[in-house]
Amino acid sequence: MKEHLWWIIALLGSAGLLILLVMMGGRGPSGTLNTGSGNQPPATGTLVEAVGEYDHVRGTTESSVQLVEYSDFQCPACGAYHPLLKRVSEEFPDIQFVYRHFPLRSIHPNAQPAAQAAEAAALQGRFWEMHDSLFETQREWSAVKDSKDYFVTLAESLGLNKEQFLADFEADEVKKMISDDYNSGTRSNVQGTPSLYLNGQKINSPGSYDELKTLIENARADATSQE
Repeated sequence: MKEHLWWIIALLGSAGLLILLVMMGGRGPSGTLNTGSGNQPPATGTLVEAVGEYDHVRGTTESSVQLVEYSDFQCPACGAYHPLLKRVSEEFPDIQFVYRHFPLRSIHPNAQPAAQAAEAAALQGRFWEMHDSLFETQREWSAVKDSKDYFVTLAESLGLNKEQFLADFEADEVKKMISDDYNSGTRSNVQGTPSLYLNGQKINSPGSYDELKTLIENARADATSQE
């Protein structure tokens, strides 16, 4: 995104940002939102990789409602969606929220190292803490030329072991987990971020929290009616 967008973000706040990003109509590698409103085509795609033991899950591991997000830590639209998705996971603890990596490396050069930082934190049991910190400080590290030092500082602020974090940050295992997520997203027809899958089906990204909440409630009601 262009640098002057940050000034707009500051003025509009999180609600205004969401509306702005929707209006900018991001598709494919732009990283902006796609709500499916107006003349936009409906979302198509099925989650091909079932949620497994290596996925990062917030909420219950067993639920009739599963929301999977493919996301990029440097993507401004993903940053705008972060508070909505976090609120959903807090207000609906009975659903399963899953985060998967889809770094848009060609336009977001710090997205890959940010994902590595999250996975390195995960190996010390602090994935979600790092996940939240990365989104909440997105503006600070997005334009940094060498973001690794910044991520080390974040890791230390979370109480992580610095030496282990640095080793895991560069580990092939960490990089493979990110690539596996990315490849599964490609197979599931992810074309931009954030991409959301509700109970295995790709959905158009909601334009507000109330829209997202309604989708969750409807999915939960459908699941209950089929029991």
